[in-house]
Amino acid sequence: MSLTVTARDGWYTHVTLIGRIVELRADEGLADIDLISTHYTGHAYPDQASPRTTGVMAIDRWTGWGAMKDSERPSS
Repeated sequence: MSLTVTARDGWYTHVTLIGRIVELRADEGLADIDLISTHYTGHAYPDQASPRTTGVMAIDRWTGWGAMKDSERPSS
């Protein structure tokens, strides 16, 4: 799996995580999504009626571009 996160002010600066999903589990009580939502918005996730699944990723490597350039290295 890979996950890319871009800078707020433009796609050129971004970080890509490359790895594999090692666990899938139900997000009981939406605790995981609420934690992320509260961190970034200050509020619980707005759709409290929909069930969610949490995926845990083992990162094998990551790479960056823009302000994160030259940051490729193993995760160990």
